Amino acid sequence: MSAPDAETEKQSGNGKGSQSSTPHVRATLAETPAPAEPPLSSDTVDSPPIPPVAPPADSSPKAQPIPETPPAPKEKSYRELFDDFLSIIFSENPLGNRPALNASIQALLGSILKDHPIHSNYRVLVMFDKLTPMRQDTDKVYQALTALKETEKPIALVIHSGGGEVDAGYLISKLCREFSPEHFITIVPRRAKSAATLICCGADQIHMGSMSELGPIDPQVGDMPALGLKNAIQHLLDLAGQYPGASDVLAKYLDSSLKLINLGYYERVAESAAQYAERLLKKRKTVNEIAPGTIANTLVYNYKDHGFVIDTGEAEAIFGPNIIITNSAEYNMANALYNTLSSIESMCDAAGYGFYFYGSLNSVPQIYARKKK
Repeated sequence: MSAPDAETEKQSGNGKGSQSSTPHVRATLAETPAPAEPPLSSDTVDSPPIPPVAPPADSSPKAQPIPETPPAPKEKSYRELFDDFLSIIFSENPLGNRPALNASIQALLGSILKDHPIHSNYRVLVMFDKLTPMRQDTDKVYQALTALKETEKPIALVIHSGGGEVDAGYLISKLCREFSPEHFITIVPRRAKSAATLICCGADQIHMGSMSELGPIDPQVGDMPALGLKNAIQHLLDLAGQYPGASDVLAKYLDSSLKLINLGYYERVAESAAQYAERLLKKRKTVNEIAPGTIANTLVYNYKDHGFVIDTGEAEAIFGPNIIITNSAEYNMANALYNTLSSIESMCDAAGYGFYFYGSLNSVPQIYARKKK
């Protein structure tokens, strides 16, 4: 067969060459072995497995955990604070545990102020004394004033007093004005009688409420009002005028029982009280159309009874409406302090002790054992 014929037969697929070539190729592929993997070296076979390498330690400083702040102790309620006071005052020997007793009273007063933010406008002083303020009590006020760290705020003096020595009242008011020259107020939750009214004369404002009362400035000599003798003599003279026939009897009575020097002394005591009041009134910063001398004479000479009630309305007529301030936030604060101090006094009394308070709310309360009758 020629070459062209063989090529033609291969293309047509009918030639024997095309049929015999395919099996030969397949056999060749089937018989070709897979390439062998390279043999392991002796070093590879005997080596132990390599352990995993740990990541490098972080050398940067780590933030320390912030310790939890322990919760603040729960603040005691007013009732709980009062119970603390009761447990001490009714103990076997409360005066033997004075630090705790004093602290319990101071905590009660501090609790009251928290409910009356108006207190932050003032340096609050308290004069709570149902007895009679005396000269030594001025030292307590002075010590409280000098101990106060705050010096710019005006002084607010809460007064509850039935009266006392006129010169002590004058000094207390003068001290408050000295330490608070621009503005000084007094607050009367209940009573500020006689010498306590004199203290109020030095204030720019007197805060009062429905239960508040001032009183005549009626100095006492012994247990008798200084003006009482003068009034008694005036009454005898009036009787002599009504009954001329009894004039000789009345004259003999006066000659045997009255020393003229006493009459002069009593009158001078009353005049001194009027002078004290006028001097304090002149130092006020509040402008008032009522003259200080007029106010002083009214308080000293116009009332016949030492216990006469000068309520808010009458006080306004005497001092002027711009001096008397009624039912203010300051009064509400003072009234709350009075209620607490009055309760403390009642419990002390029931336990057999006396109580009074002079000074700031950090001052030491005065508690003493009463003499047994």
